[in-house]
Amino acid sequence: MKNTVDIKSDGINVYITSNVQANKKGKIVLTILNSSVLIFYIWFISSLKNEEAGKFLVPVVLMFIMFVFFPWRYWFWNFFGKEIIIINTKTITRHYHYGILQTNPKTLPHNRLATTYEFVRNFENEEFGRLHFISYNIDTNLPEALFQTSVIIPKKAINRIEMEIQNVFNNENLNNISFSVN
Repeated sequence: MKNTVDIKSDGINVYITSNVQANKKGKIVLTILNSSVLIFYIWFISSLKNEEAGKFLVPVVLMFIMFVFFPWRYWFWNFFGKEIIIINTKTITRHYHYGILQTNPKTLPHNRLATTYEFVRNFENEEFGRLHFISYNIDTNLPEALFQTSVIIPKKAINRIEMEIQNVFNNENLNNISFSVN
């Protein structure tokens, strides 16, 4: 597990692309398990008689979701997963890329932006964790969690992301917008 992060900034936005780098042994085991479940599911569907198919429609659909859709989505995430985040002084936009599938971008407005770091694990003498994004409520000035990164990324990359975000806020030159690293 050596997830990678690409960080870019144009002075207005910070663009972060985090790539999942799963262990090769884990990918092999996951592929074998998912293929086995898929083969079993296909065998089960083909063994149903036409007159019984109507009775089993709901269970077959639920089985497809539980035993085929979710495991293969997880498989695509571990092989091709990317988390894409765009941060500026007003919003954070994020979406996920699964190789052939991509989620719709979700834009989260914020009043004042802050970040915190959550340690997850050490790998090859490097610290990895999640970056949490926090907005402060405009009425109460209390912190509200916006979201956290799904991909665990190196602490050095998180420090660089925080620095790039600070640069974007410094470039904005507006008195009512602030950024803080907690």
